Amino acid sequence: MNGQRYVELNQINTTNAAQLGEVCRLKVDDAGAFHTGILQLGGVLYFTTASDTLAVDATNCALRWRHHYVAEEPGGSALQVNRGVAHANGKLFRGTTDGRLLAIDLGTGKTVWQFQIGDPMQGEFFAAAPQVYLRSSDYRCSRW
Repeated sequence: MNGQRYVELNQINTTNAAQLGEVCRLKVDDAGAFHTGILQLGGVLYFTTASDTLAVDATNCALRWRHHYVAEEPGGSALQVNRGVAHANGKLFRGTTDGRLLAIDLGTGKTVWQFQIGDPMQGEFFAAAPQVYLRSSDYRCSRW
């Protein structure tokens, strides 16, 4: 909360941590670093690779959708990493290795819009998860 990437939960603690085990496994990419911050909304996990955004059922690892982004310009980053998504108004937001910001529909995984924010020929790209700022009046607005 508040960009701290910390939540005060106590379901897992020193007395039960040894009982944890793997529930499922999903191959998300053939190569590259996996540095994403996983976002959980309504039992669905949302996360990224350098070029893909995935929605996965948290209970059984079933893939709900996979959004694949193909870079539109040469250049950009040789660093093939993406650290996650932001969420607001039914959309996920993520950056790309060629300097674009994408809005992806939370339910379908389809691109809603994209804008070029950085110049890939200058080596500008997005590795960090974006931040979303909403004013209190925006919570009632559906203009996005």
